[in-house]
Amino acid sequence: MSRSNLFFLAVAVGAIGMAMWYRQQVFKEKPVPTTPKLAFVTGGSGPYWQLTAEGARAAAESLQCDVDIELPKDDESLDQQMAILTRLNLEELDGVALSPLDAEGQTNMINRIQQQTNVVTFDSDAPHSLRRGHVGTSNFGAGGICARLVAEALPDGGDVLVLMANLTKENMIDRKIGFEETLNKPPVAAEEDEEEEEEEEEEEKAEEKQAAPKYNIVGFLIDNGDASISKQNILVTLKSHPELSCIVGMNSQHGAIIMDVLKEEDKLGKIKVVTFDAEPATLEGIEEGNIFATIAQDPYKYGFEATRMLSTLSRSGVEELPIVGGGTVNINAEPIHQEELKEFKDRLLARTNKPEKPGK
Repeated sequence: MSRSNLFFLAVAVGAIGMAMWYRQQVFKEKPVPTTPKLAFVTGGSGPYWQLTAEGARAAAESLQCDVDIELPKDDESLDQQMAILTRLNLEELDGVALSPLDAEGQTNMINRIQQQTNVVTFDSDAPHSLRRGHVGTSNFGAGGICARLVAEALPDGGDVLVLMANLTKENMIDRKIGFEETLNKPPVAAEEDEEEEEEEEEEEKAEEKQAAPKYNIVGFLIDNGDASISKQNILVTLKSHPELSCIVGMNSQHGAIIMDVLKEEDKLGKIKVVTFDAEPATLEGIEEGNIFATIAQDPYKYGFEATRMLSTLSRSGVEELPIVGGGTVNINAEPIHQEELKEFKDRLLARTNKPEKPGK
């Protein structure tokens, strides 16, 4: 055999050896933990996030896991959340559940964590990361529900202000798109070469559109989870748009803030309010007629199912390459009006007083 052939043979053998080593590192089996050790990292410490933590604790108790609940002190604080993620001892963890506050900005961090342990997201997603799964709702659909509630509250149309904590989270981006696309869909223009019947149909549609109530979104105002900024956003808008008809709060803290400002400005009950989530102040506002309706998610279920998913992954005993954007568990959001409030509160009370069992 020539020297050149020997050289290429040696290179081939070396390459095969490296490939086998790499495959062993990626696909090797880990010891199945008797009691999985998990970290559960929320996006804040408010009532909404406390409910996700309650769900995680209930699942951990039912599934015999150890879960370390990590709640950033301030809601929507990316710096605090990143500090928590940085100090996690990944060598001792069998999984991390995370509600990412910056979908794109945290993708690399999530991928690094995934290299050492399982990662699932809840509430908000990072779909371009290598996370193993996601638990949440269709926020595009939730945005559409919100738009329909505004239409119910304002059948004749009007000016609408939308408050948002941020536009870095995947769920907020989708929520905004769903709201915009549902509230005022643009008419479809007729093609010049269409048949006469098709032109007539298009004219009828255009007339219907013209007759439909018009909703003017005066702004999507960002507050980064800061109540003082949110309050100022409302006050400035009330002065610049004295005919404001509706305020939409896209995050859980907005219900209480909106009502406080409207009360101070003697506009409580005069401007329609549509909110998200089921914080105590929001439910009280619905009961008293100061909030038209809210879109209720199920944060308890998010925490429970995210913990269940990590438990299953860690006990499978095999590391498999994740599928980008796959493994989603969808949990529906629901509109809550005054007439649905009692039944919803009864369900909420039963949920928080009685931990779920596996399989429910």
